[in-house]
Amino acid sequence: MARTISIVPKAGSSSTDGQAVDYSAHPLLDPTFFEREPDALRHYVRLMRENLRNPWRYQDLLNRLLHPMYEKHPLEVNERIIASYLSDASAYVAQLVLLLPPEERDAYRCDEEIEATNDIRRLTELLFRERDPRRTFEARRKLYLTKLLIQIDHTRRIQEGPRHKRFLLSLLDRGLWAYVRETREVEVSYVIDEDGVHLEEARGRQEGYHWFRFKTRRVVRDLPGGPYDLPIYHVSARFKLDGAPVAGMRQADRRSPDLPRLERIRSASVLSKMLRKRINDPVAITDILGLRFIVETEREVLRLVDLLHHVLGGPLAFRNQVDLFRFPEQHTRMNRFSSRAFRVFKEDVDILYAPTQGEAVRPYIFPVELQIFTVESYLRTIHRPDAASHRSYKRRQFIEGVFPYLFPQEIYGRPGAGRSSDDTERKDRQPA
Repeated sequence: MARTISIVPKAGSSSTDGQAVDYSAHPLLDPTFFEREPDALRHYVRLMRENLRNPWRYQDLLNRLLHPMYEKHPLEVNERIIASYLSDASAYVAQLVLLLPPEERDAYRCDEEIEATNDIRRLTELLFRERDPRRTFEARRKLYLTKLLIQIDHTRRIQEGPRHKRFLLSLLDRGLWAYVRETREVEVSYVIDEDGVHLEEARGRQEGYHWFRFKTRRVVRDLPGGPYDLPIYHVSARFKLDGAPVAGMRQADRRSPDLPRLERIRSASVLSKMLRKRINDPVAITDILGLRFIVETEREVLRLVDLLHHVLGGPLAFRNQVDLFRFPEQHTRMNRFSSRAFRVFKEDVDILYAPTQGEAVRPYIFPVELQIFTVESYLRTIHRPDAASHRSYKRRQFIEGVFPYLFPQEIYGRPGAGRSSDDTERKDRQPA
């Protein structure tokens, strides 16, 4: 009688801050998985032995991994493709290590042989024959991250992301920018006190201040609930595999030296979210596309919300609304890494889309995450010392959300990696 082999861990292991890490979505990253699941170990060993010892079976394995069933492609082509994914997996881990203080990085750097190996057969040998637990884990981690990267690349919503983004921009062209009455540049100077709370803002350039230049567009449109007369300081549509643009033009360098250069790695942003959100299906990620606006006042935030409900499909197309300007207590509904000083209006919108090319399919929905900032709340997100800044937020996401999965304490034996510089930010996120 056949036995059912479970590959879902029965319990989590310890994270870097002493709390359990939930590996249920990513069981192969659990360093104790095969110890607790010997049947699964025997299953994987048999499966890999059968597929890797025989060149024909190995070729068939790569064809099934990289192409639709029964499609045949040359071995050299498949090896070149899989090597590119394996290389991206190594680059992703290496860039994460650069988030740590220089004195801590050596303890987390990947084994040189494993980092340089872009062949599944060799990594599998290391996985099942290597006696060093760390090298075994790093080989398994590289194979598993490669699997996720392949999965992301073959997800329809991600493949169609650029087309969805173009359609979204076309809706804005017809519903907003066709009604622009005036375009002008506005320079905003600001300084945030050392306490990271008080922000002083002024129009025009001020000596000793940071400054931004926005290209504002005044939209005037008569609709039910209107008329609407709104100066929009900035709008950007972001596809998650694109780089994240910075609004306006800033006096200082836009680059962030303390964040990894993950934008050069295939699907790195989606991969990071799958890990920290405990997601093993990219379709579950609802912010593949994002739309960000900046207006001047909180009152104009609500006016823009009303206008966008007309432009993007009506109020019934929107869901998951969070308004941190009027209701700061709704912060509990935000990402757990978000600062309590963060202020934004946020909701999801379902865009009904009808393909115009290719196979005939019925119209379908794709989601877009909408964010609306005031000028002040946006300036806080790009001001580096402030706990509400985007850099601080992204660093917390990596250190607290991704690191425990890729650098488990059981293997690396160093709890609290990179945490010392985040103490203030962690306090900021605690309830008063």
